[in-house]
Amino acid sequence: MAVFDFGHGDELDLVRIWQEFLLANGISVGAAGADGLFGSDTRLATMEFQHEEGLPATGHVDGATWERAAARLVPPRIPTDLPPAVIDWYRITPAMRRSIGCGSQRARRDLWERIHPEMIHAFSPACDREEAIAQVRAYYRQLEPYRFGELFSMPAAGQVTVHPELRRRLDAALAFLEGKGLLQQAMRSVAGHGGFAIRHAPDGSGLDSHSFATAIDLAAAGDPVVAAPCGDEGFPREEFVFLTGVDPLGPEVVGLLEDPHGRSFDEAMAVVKRVAAASRAFAAAFVTSAALAEAFCAALAQDCGTGICPEEALALLGRGSGATLQRLRDRIADDVRWEQLGRMGRRLSRLFDAAEAAGDLQALADGPGRVARYGCVNLAPELIAALICREGGRLRWAGVGRACRGAMHFALHADEAAALLRAR
Repeated sequence: MAVFDFGHGDELDLVRIWQEFLLANGISVGAAGADGLFGSDTRLATMEFQHEEGLPATGHVDGATWERAAARLVPPRIPTDLPPAVIDWYRITPAMRRSIGCGSQRARRDLWERIHPEMIHAFSPACDREEAIAQVRAYYRQLEPYRFGELFSMPAAGQVTVHPELRRRLDAALAFLEGKGLLQQAMRSVAGHGGFAIRHAPDGSGLDSHSFATAIDLAAAGDPVVAAPCGDEGFPREEFVFLTGVDPLGPEVVGLLEDPHGRSFDEAMAVVKRVAAASRAFAAAFVTSAALAEAFCAALAQDCGTGICPEEALALLGRGSGATLQRLRDRIADDVRWEQLGRMGRRLSRLFDAAEAAGDLQALADGPGRVARYGCVNLAPELIAALICREGGRLRWAGVGRACRGAMHFALHADEAAALLRAR
């Protein structure tokens, strides 16, 4: 049983579940009803329930209070003419049911019907429904709340629900940073996070690691990818490498993430800082047309020695005169090279248009490790390096596609997570 600990002033999904339980047991939570805010009325209602159960009437929901509430729960009446997937949906604990998708109960039930076979398989090697449902209920009862706001003195950061093993690893990484005197520096950009949510993986390959609370997203304040997913193109790797000379998905970085054990903090920091610096440079290129033209010129000179002036670069980007573009065409006789220049110019121009549509470009580019719409590092390098070298977490650097809007993803390794699902 997870240790539940919430009370006056908290605003959480868990509070709404608690309020609905109180209402179902005839205890009023005030005129606002089950709104998810633990106010004075909910505190009084909690005290009333605790008094009925012979518990200390603290008005605060702790493990003992939650266990007494769980003992009162009566399995819902399940219509017998429903499909097996829907019947199983009714049998899952309320905390899990409310985390499936969003919107109406019908929408959540539809999602559950789609993911039901995968969930059964994840919790039962033999795909036995009865075994799987029992294991699902046991698994989700052990998840624990993780209060980022209390850790980092950021009340707005709130709480998520995670597996105890993931929480242990996060705690270890943060304690490591605190011992080095780097915790506050590392936390300066953390303002949000994604937690427990039942959903498909972005690539459609199966359930997402968030479905089992074995992953968490850490997103920087003002990260534009939250408000402006980058559409169908995904992460613009070619353009990033062209403008910065750094490949965030190259062997050095991928090797660091896939084989983190044995890496020192300083070794990890060296790689992460290079990628973070490239991210900032990439963001700065999209602040103005002139900045993009300058970066374009520098990249061409570095890449192949082709020398063009900013005016010509603007023309290649579709922001200059036709006469300038024609003069440049006359100078570059190689048709293949001309097509390469034009192709890269068109791609960079489309990225700039999308970034411009996202809002204040300068604001998006400012901040340590923070990047514009198409960047790949949005956390302080210290935190990334600590997660890599201390606990072997798997980080997804370029998760800025339409289906995955948080650019930093920390998760238990897939084989470890699979073993945890079936651990009694």
